[in-house]
Amino acid sequence: MTESGRADVADERLRHSRRLDWRFLLDEPTLGSVLLSAGEGSDLGDALRAIAGSVRSLDGPAGAGGSGPPAGVIVLERPGRSTLARAVDAVPPGGWLVVELDGPLFRHEGRWRVGPAGGAVRMARRLRAAGLDAVSTHLAWPDHGSPTALVPLDGPTALAAMLARREHRWIARAARRLGPLVARARLPQLVAPATIVLARRPYAGRDRLPSDAGWLAARLAASPDTASGTSPGAPEVLLLTPRYRASAHVVGLALDLADPEAGPARVVKAARLPDGGGSLAREAAALRQVEPMLGVTGHAPRVIGLGTDAGVPYLVETGLAGRALDPATVRRDPRAAADAIRAFVARLPVTATAAGEERPFERLVSPAWHAVSSLVAGRSAPEDLGGIGERLIRSAASARLPTVVEHGDLAHPNLLLAEDGRLAAVDWERAETAGLPLHDLVMGLAYVCAAARGARTPSDQAAAFTEALTGSDPWAGAIVDAELDRLGIARHLRGALLIAPWLRTAAWLAERTATDWLVTDRSIALARAMLRVSDLAGGDRPS
Repeated sequence: MTESGRADVADERLRHSRRLDWRFLLDEPTLGSVLLSAGEGSDLGDALRAIAGSVRSLDGPAGAGGSGPPAGVIVLERPGRSTLARAVDAVPPGGWLVVELDGPLFRHEGRWRVGPAGGAVRMARRLRAAGLDAVSTHLAWPDHGSPTALVPLDGPTALAAMLARREHRWIARAARRLGPLVARARLPQLVAPATIVLARRPYAGRDRLPSDAGWLAARLAASPDTASGTSPGAPEVLLLTPRYRASAHVVGLALDLADPEAGPARVVKAARLPDGGGSLAREAAALRQVEPMLGVTGHAPRVIGLGTDAGVPYLVETGLAGRALDPATVRRDPRAAADAIRAFVARLPVTATAAGEERPFERLVSPAWHAVSSLVAGRSAPEDLGGIGERLIRSAASARLPTVVEHGDLAHPNLLLAEDGRLAAVDWERAETAGLPLHDLVMGLAYVCAAARGARTPSDQAAAFTEALTGSDPWAGAIVDAELDRLGIARHLRGALLIAPWLRTAAWLAERTATDWLVTDRSIALARAMLRVSDLAGGDRPS
């Protein structure tokens, strides 16, 4: 299979796995044998058939009694009474029933439709009456097909935390005040547009198991913080399900019930697929290296635990408190945001000198260049990503450069402003412990430029960054040049170091996403723009 074909397969597997993020609320996220009742052509059915070990139809002629291994999980989509009764009877001891329900107003096949109010409340009552335990209800926000969060509807702190993540300040303030009250009144269960009800058949001879809170919560509770010697017990968990196309993890936030505004007490990241643990190990390695500079001051997470459970790699970290450096905050003072990013980058350790690392550019960028140039072959104008790019890359490939600890994706939503006003960063999964200088600075400045202008399309984002580098007020260019001087890097390498972050980002995406989507990504637009900037900057013109 070609590299492009492997990327397309990885993209499809991740797409299907994202549809099933509720599995991290069960005892184990791995789905073995599943019984399913869903509508014809359901995306739920497609996802289960792609990810689960085996899938049989509860509605077929054989039904629950058909051949094959016992079904440990039974999944229902908008079930009727008779289907629900058969499903409850089929749940084995220790097995789970997962029911996806619509609210009074729900979105289906691109249209808003009216459904029965209070479905989750009634369903939970029925399942308890049928003898199932560990019954819980969750809001799938905003819908079942592409939720960004799964929120326990009987968890006032989690509901308030989810609402407080909105960018608009008034929503966050209202959530902190009213979220717990609204949750205790059970209003969300009555009006939620999409809900999931989970229930388990008790094990023979045992009414409860320690894992009643689910796999994700159990990982948080079972990981003591060696620095403080504490463990949070069974926390209230907000499950975030990132929809970014290359996102390979789900994120669980363990919330401080005593102080909901303090931010998560700790965070667990779990790989959606068994082969997704490599980036978690890299993240842990980078966090351990920056801990003396950033972890002890609360500007980067500290590692609590790294491991694999039930075949699923996971990483537990401390949570960070702070206010998101979101586009609205950047627009209020773009230069202050840029200064915060510059100061953060200056605190990252230099991990090798020119003598200690012969050719970091060749190691990190040259393979990315070949991957990207092959990817866009025949899809770009001759002057873009053409001969000039190859000459530029060659000019820097043999350069001796210092290496640095690199966050890898210094942009929203990974940036927070801590209480002391300094920048903090989460989500280090693209980190490098021997990374390339200027990578984080360039990505952070590009984000500030795009946010300040309200630029949303790749071409507009590239234009905003280009203007700040080479326009009438090249303030971003001045910051870049100052960083070159701080690290003792020759100015003729400026152009190559401006394009390197976007080539590496595009290559990283190319390993994980479908090619047809990637060629329209902003990384390609910014790579082309930086090539043109390099060609216009006299000292950077390749010979």
